[in-house]
Amino acid sequence: IAVIVSLFYLSLQIRQNTKHMRAQIFQGGAELAFAQCQAMTEPEFAAATILGNGGSPSPEEIKRFQFQQICQQVTIVWENLFAQYTEGLASETDFRHIRHAFVLQLKFNPGIREHFKRMIADPEAPPHPIQAFIRAAVADAERPSKEV
Repeated sequence: IAVIVSLFYLSLQIRQNTKHMRAQIFQGGAELAFAQCQAMTEPEFAAATILGNGGSPSPEEIKRFQFQQICQQVTIVWENLFAQYTEGLASETDFRHIRHAFVLQLKFNPGIREHFKRMIADPEAPPHPIQAFIRAAVADAERPSKEV
């Protein structure tokens, strides 16, 4: 019986280590994407990207491009947090708190909220569980606040 218990414990450890390894791989990719977006917010990189895409890098266009990159960074953060939750690396209580922070971010940042609305409205986006999470958070953010 000791061998069976040991094998069972070992299988649990392997499963947990696999979950953590997957989370670390996702985290590494998220950090790389976040750093790329951060670099793109630098005015000279933003201007070069706008120009390279056939646009005119006016100060207003640079600011608009920078904001798009900020929206991408916000997306990366929330996708990462959602992935950690779905992998079982965040408790239900922690995730409810995290979700509330997301709703507040959407409520008080209408430009970021519009970014997420466009993202979930994209008919070419592959189905993913995060879409339901974002839809619900956007709906909650657009709900009128209760008066105290």
